[in-house]
Amino acid sequence: MIPFRDNIPSRRTPVFTVLLIAANVAVFLVEAAMNLSARQRLIERFGVIPYKFKIAGRGPHVVEVREQRPVQVGPFVRIDEVVREVHFKGTWAAAIVPLFTSMFMHGGWMHVIGNMWFLWLFGDNVEDRLGRGRFLILYIVSGLIAGLTQVLVNWGEVVPIIGASGAVAGILGAYMVSYPYARILTLVPFFYFFWPVVELPAITFLGFWFLMQFFQGTAALAGASAAGVAWWAHMGGFVAGIILVGLLAPVPHGRRGPGRIETREPA
Repeated sequence: MIPFRDNIPSRRTPVFTVLLIAANVAVFLVEAAMNLSARQRLIERFGVIPYKFKIAGRGPHVVEVREQRPVQVGPFVRIDEVVREVHFKGTWAAAIVPLFTSMFMHGGWMHVIGNMWFLWLFGDNVEDRLGRGRFLILYIVSGLIAGLTQVLVNWGEVVPIIGASGAVAGILGAYMVSYPYARILTLVPFFYFFWPVVELPAITFLGFWFLMQFFQGTAALAGASAAGVAWWAHMGGFVAGIILVGLLAPVPHGRRGPGRIETREPA
């Protein structure tokens, strides 16, 4: 499902939402300008690698990694298996710092565009509710919890994890509990030639989104889902957002209207 817009107007300019989008896009453009080997080194240094937590505090380690690389042979492409050594420092700093830096890195244009679109669509209202400082706290902490969740699920693996998906998932969780009856204009693909655009309550759209992450994440554990997607980071970030928004901005006394929180002013 592809969301287009919601029906909740912002009361003020979402400054931090815009700044986070700008920072993510700027970092991606730097990545995109690098050659393949330089970009690979950057991702291995600043991406979250579960193996770094396994050896944290134990000193330098060298690991042999098997990779499949396409090789052009005339008009054909041959896939060769390459074995290379990856050097790890084995320090806590090398394990922990990427939890922050990986949130601003992406693997491709669709990856960064998808994350930034969801951040733009849902982030402004969450920032509106929390205020700028607490919004940033929710975003960063959700991203950290998301990264740690994926580390625990993929304990000991050497494949880097990058992307703002976990932090953005925290925004989605916060939005769902803050504006459960907001209307999300959504493209819903049913068949190849039938893609209706409908309005869905936020709790329906985001609840379905979470269920999809759960089913895909469970399938991934059994090896039956798309590799390379941090499904459990999405779930960890989403749940973190739900909890954090309650801690940072408890629901005030009053009643919930359709898509917004209404409060009663003292007489």
